Amino acid sequence: MVTASQTLKIYELFNKHFKNGEDANVLVQEIEGMIDCKFEVERDRLATKSDLHNAVNEVRKDVNEVKKEMNEVKKEINRVEVRMEQGFKEQLKWIIGMMMGLAGLLVTIIFKLK
Repeated sequence: MVTASQTLKIYELFNKHFKNGEDANVLVQEIEGMIDCKFEVERDRLATKSDLHNAVNEVRKDVNEVKKEMNEVKKEINRVEVRMEQGFKEQLKWIIGMMMGLAGLLVTIIFKLK
């Protein structure tokens, strides 16, 4: 958008150059038209306060969703850790039981051979 003072300055420059008020006026109007057209084309790319506010709200919602998903993943990791610990304890019981059984078998074999 061109202000009135800018239009007047442009008109004075062109009027001085062309030494013809009509040509200067036509040229100034064409320049204003090009500027307005360019502004209309670029206006869709400009963000308003409400656009920015909406974008911030969407980002906040996304962040909250990610936080919820992270909490769910943490809970799942905790469940997996508990299951692994239980599995380890169960394996340890079997290993100790097998060792006791093998030790008993070994003692029996040694006493039988004597």
